[in-house]
Amino acid sequence: MSFMQGDKVSRPRTRRLRTHLARMTFATLLPVLVLAAVLSWLLVMQEQATFERGARERVRALVSAVDAELRISIEALRVLADSESLLADDLAGFHERIARIESAMERWSNINLALPSGERVVSALQPFGELLNSVQERESFDAVLRTREPQIGSLVVGDYMKTPVFAVRLPVLRGGEVRYVLSAVVNPLALQRLLMAQGLPPDWVGTVVDAKYTIVARTVDPDAMVGRTASQRLRDALAGASSEGSYRGRTLEGYGVYSSFHRSALSGWAVVIGVPSAAVEAGAWRAAGLIAGGAALALALALLLSRLLGRGISQPIAELAAQARALASDGVLAERPVKRSGIAEVGDLDRTLRDAAEAVRARDDTRRQLATLSDNATVALFMTDANRHCSFMNPAAERMTGYTLAELHDRPLHDAIHHQRPDGSAYPRSECPIDRAFPENDRQQGEDVFVHASGRFYPVAYTASPIRVDGVPVGTVVEVRDITAERAAHAERLRLLQSEREARAESDAANRAKDHFLAMLGHELRNPLSAISNAAYLLERRSGVGTAENDPAARPLGVIRRQLVHVTRLVDDLLDASRVSTGKIALNRRPLDLAALVRHIAQAVCGAASTARHRLVLDLQPTWVEGDETRLEQVVTNLLSNAVRYTPAGGRIELTLRSEHGAAVLGVRDDGIGMTNDLLKRVFDLFAQGERGIERAQGGLGIGLTLARRLAELHGGSVDAASDGPGLGSVFRLRLPAIAPPAGAAAADTAMVRGPSRRILIVEDNDDAREMLRALLEHAGHRVSARADGPSGLEAALALQPEVALIDVGLPGLSGPEVAERIRAHPRGQALLLVAVTGYGQPEDRARSQAAGFDLHAVKPVDVESLLQSIEAALLARPHNFRPAAQARDDDSVIIAA
Repeated sequence: MSFMQGDKVSRPRTRRLRTHLARMTFATLLPVLVLAAVLSWLLVMQEQATFERGARERVRALVSAVDAELRISIEALRVLADSESLLADDLAGFHERIARIESAMERWSNINLALPSGERVVSALQPFGELLNSVQERESFDAVLRTREPQIGSLVVGDYMKTPVFAVRLPVLRGGEVRYVLSAVVNPLALQRLLMAQGLPPDWVGTVVDAKYTIVARTVDPDAMVGRTASQRLRDALAGASSEGSYRGRTLEGYGVYSSFHRSALSGWAVVIGVPSAAVEAGAWRAAGLIAGGAALALALALLLSRLLGRGISQPIAELAAQARALASDGVLAERPVKRSGIAEVGDLDRTLRDAAEAVRARDDTRRQLATLSDNATVALFMTDANRHCSFMNPAAERMTGYTLAELHDRPLHDAIHHQRPDGSAYPRSECPIDRAFPENDRQQGEDVFVHASGRFYPVAYTASPIRVDGVPVGTVVEVRDITAERAAHAERLRLLQSEREARAESDAANRAKDHFLAMLGHELRNPLSAISNAAYLLERRSGVGTAENDPAARPLGVIRRQLVHVTRLVDDLLDASRVSTGKIALNRRPLDLAALVRHIAQAVCGAASTARHRLVLDLQPTWVEGDETRLEQVVTNLLSNAVRYTPAGGRIELTLRSEHGAAVLGVRDDGIGMTNDLLKRVFDLFAQGERGIERAQGGLGIGLTLARRLAELHGGSVDAASDGPGLGSVFRLRLPAIAPPAGAAAADTAMVRGPSRRILIVEDNDDAREMLRALLEHAGHRVSARADGPSGLEAALALQPEVALIDVGLPGLSGPEVAERIRAHPRGQALLLVAVTGYGQPEDRARSQAAGFDLHAVKPVDVESLLQSIEAALLARPHNFRPAAQARDDDSVIIAA
């Protein structure tokens, strides 16, 4: 549906000027015609109001007469209820009396006396003592029992006389309780006679209906109508009114009537008077006919005059019409001007048409562009007028809503597509944000739910903007986009996000379990490694085993030490790889001479690998970086160890260090087995390794290169690899940000710090580790005591007053941290230097040691010389006046917390 199509449909058919003049005349007379119509309508309404007032008064009078008739029966029953025979419960005597009265009461058909159970005990029409039926109409009977007041029953067919009757009932009270219910069975003919006595016109219908809408009496055709149910229209009117009212409907015979009714407060019955519609409206319609005839005559005369006047100006107007048609067809006017007519407006119009030709063509171009844009837009577009009725919708809107413009044109847009909420409740227009754009003269946008023509709900995003002319809103343009797919995609994203969170939680739990396992594994591996390391060191230092050039023990002892270094490095790499992958590594940065660090590592690694196997070439320029010395040592060691591992004996390994473009570049080149392109792509993946035989001569876990790259990245650097192919060697390059050498930089003093003999206490539950460490410390000249569990270690620390305590973290009885805390809590333990010796070496383990009161944290296997240097440095760093609380004896021990 385009704009052009919409204009074509709405353009009126061309008519002659005379027709327009006639219309103008008609429009001039239209107020007169409207006034005539209004007067006619007022006459009809006045006639109806007059009828309603008169009918209502007559209905009220009839209700009063019916109530009076019923009260006569009630009062007569009250007299019977107070009779001596009934007061004395002389039912036989009471039967005789009501039998006489019944024959005298023309309006009554029978008199009954019943017990509260509904069993009739006396009937005027039946012999006393004869078995009687129970009460037939129970509703009014039960009402008497419930209210203890007189009640009027509904019309029923009597079970004895077999004719329509109704009951007037009265309770007979004894001591405040209902003893009997006295009923007069009334023939409705009494009310029929009362209606007929009112003298209603023959075509009027007077009706009395009971509380169940059953006709009790009727002026028209009573024999056929009494006992029938009133019309549905009358039942609806009575059900919706409290006491009285009027309505227009039809009788049971089918002709239209104006009816007025009034309900009796006494009985709940209603009296209705219906007057034929023709009788009510006849006078008004006669007057309306006279008014309409006069108006028609005036209109005819006015049209005749307009036709005579129109002939004088029809010719120039016809020529102007031809010009307009030319302008409408091709936008070109005729060269010949319009013939002079003496009418100034005609000349002005001719000039205006010519001036407008260009504007019309420009407008048509713009409208064609707008139509093209609207027809091809993917967003639904609606336009509404000042009443918020739909005046335009593009094809996208028709596809989205399921409606066409013809179906929604001039309908409230809200009522068609926005009238209901998804829960089924109504959506009032007053709450509709789209409708508020017009009265508030402000843009409204947001998300809501529309209703498709099929009843399906779908979510949308909308923008409703007022259309303003000179700042005044005249309508609204609404842009709507179906966001069902977007909502589904959002829900899918949320589902995937939740799945990712759950997977991440599972992964975190697995990582925590892995970290715990690796920590336990490292602890359990380091305990035996510590004992082996100390034993090997003790053999070298105490007995000189392996020190002689031809000593047969030299080679086995070298194997032990190299393999200890290898296994320790594997354990460290395994733990650090896990921590790096989860981002738990913290760096302790400081300025470092990378050349000195590489040279030191090269000497250590080549010594472990036997210098006879490879040719090592060092070309190192002094280059400084800022980094963690321990972590950078791991990086360089892993790169160099990888070259050693995959280079055959006699191969060449070259280390170069240069400063390039603000970066320190360390190259590790070998002429070993090289790498394939496939291996180059995954060489830094965890556990990735080159091809190796079943004998695994190269060893390793495939962790070192992964750890090297990630530690380099933590330093802001990188590690890459290159190879020309299998058998052609490899080169690894480490890049780190370079810094200027710090002022006063000098080579570090690596000489061992030697100190005096110290009193040391060892608390360690592993017998081998404890005895080997004790032997090493004693060999170094220290006085050592040892304990195997937490309680005895605590007791010795407080009793012997050593200078240093080496305490294992995992002790029986009391853990190492508990021992340290209790030592620190005692006055004698304030001066002790506590060292934690443990297989747990992660930062959080060191933090726990410090929190427990330890001064140092040593990770197994312990390098005894480094440990003694750290202890001596810590003791020397204390203030000169810092002394133990009491002087120890010569045989006291120094406690080292392990």
